[in-house]
Amino acid sequence: NVVAGTALTAVEPVITISEGATITPTGAQDLSAPKVYTVVSEDKTVSLDWTITITKLPAELMSIHDVQYTTDANGNSPYNGKIVRIEGVVTAVDLLDATNTKNNFFVQDAATEWSGIYVYSAPQAVSVGNKVEIEGTISEYKNLTEISYVTVTVKEASASLPEAIEVAAIEDLKAEKYEGVLVKLTQETSCKTATVT
Repeated sequence: NVVAGTALTAVEPVITISEGATITPTGAQDLSAPKVYTVVSEDKTVSLDWTITITKLPAELMSIHDVQYTTDANGNSPYNGKIVRIEGVVTAVDLLDATNTKNNFFVQDAATEWSGIYVYSAPQAVSVGNKVEIEGTISEYKNLTEISYVTVTVKEASASLPEAIEVAAIEDLKAEKYEGVLVKLTQETSCKTATVT
């Protein structure tokens, strides 16, 4: 077993065999799928195949708040470049991708600040209200924290969306803590509910 994010495409395992015996293949190997190694005895009378299978353990389940919360002036996640696993409810499908061919969407796990995140290029389409579990890599793109290279599991087809957080002024929406979160503006505006990007 190896931790999530371990690169397996060029692994050179340390294998101990009897003196005089030989093993193939040798050198760096792609161990992202089971690999068969053949060991031949010194006198060449015995040949055995050994299959090595490496299992990637899932990342530890964490809250979106833990992924998003930062004191960094740039707003970068402390998990930037790391693999994480989160769970939440799809609150919006990216309207900039009208056909949703890229499967981009927002997910949120609580009705609090720092509780929403943008999911980029998921392997399948989801719908608003789906409760999903997502594992992927955190990155920062044009000051937007997103999770990409993901696996998505729909755990519930129709879950309740979190309540929108009331925000007094549209200028307040620039705050990092509202990124990806459903909000409701209390000042007069033509837009009353939105997801902050």
